[in-house]
Amino acid sequence: MNKNTNILGINKECLGQVWRYSSCVKLFISSDSYKDVKNITTSDICNIFDDKNCEAFVSDLLTEENKCISSTSNHEQIYKKIHETLKVTYLSTCSKTKDNDEYCPIVDFMKNGNTTTEAKEYKEALQSTCEDVTCNKSFTEVYKIIYDTSKEALEQQSTRRRDVSVNANVEVSASIDIDLSEAIDLLENNKCTSFAKFMTKEGSSASAGELTTKINLISILVFSIISASLLF
Repeated sequence: MNKNTNILGINKECLGQVWRYSSCVKLFISSDSYKDVKNITTSDICNIFDDKNCEAFVSDLLTEENKCISSTSNHEQIYKKIHETLKVTYLSTCSKTKDNDEYCPIVDFMKNGNTTTEAKEYKEALQSTCEDVTCNKSFTEVYKIIYDTSKEALEQQSTRRRDVSVNANVEVSASIDIDLSEAIDLLENNKCTSFAKFMTKEGSSASAGELTTKINLISILVFSIISASLLF
C-alpha cells in the first residue's frame, strides 16, 4: 500500500483537506433552509458561507487546489465533487470584488432579480466582473469547473451509449457548451470588452453565462446528503 494513503485508498492531503472543510459542509447538511429547498435564495446560501465554520473553505477557494484528485479512488471522487459543487456555488452567487466590500458585478446583477434578457445591463455586469482582478479569477474558476464537468458528462454518456447501443429503445443524449473554452480564454487574457460581447451575442454562450449565476441549489443538497452518509 502507498504510504501516503490510508486503508480506504485516500491520500493524506485529500483527507486533511476534507476535515479542514468538514464543519462548513455540515452547515449545509443541517441548515433549516433545506426544509424548503425549492424556495432557498442566494442570500440563504451566502449567509451559510458567511458563518465562521466556512472561513477556511472561503479563504482557500482561490489559493488552494483540490487535493482529492485520484481517479481510481471512489472516495476521492466524491470528495472532489462536493468540493467543486460548493466552490461553484460560492463563487457564482457570493463572490466579492478585490476590496471584498461588494459582490462581483454579475453576482449583484442576478441578486437584484435581473435576467440576461436585459442585454445592456448584463453586458456591463459581465465586463465589470472581468475587469476586477478577484471577480475575474472567481468566474474563470466557475467556467473551468462547468466546462470540465460537461466534458466528463459527455464522455460518460458516450460510454453508456456504446454499452446500450444494442437496445434501440434506449436514448442517451449529451451536450457540451464548447463556447466556454473561449470565454475562459477571454477572461484569462483580460479581454473584457470582447468577453462581454461574446457572452451576450445571440446564439453564443449567453446561456452559459446565466448558468454560472443561477446554480441548481438542489444539487448542493444532493452532494451534502452524500457527504453526510458517506463521509461524516
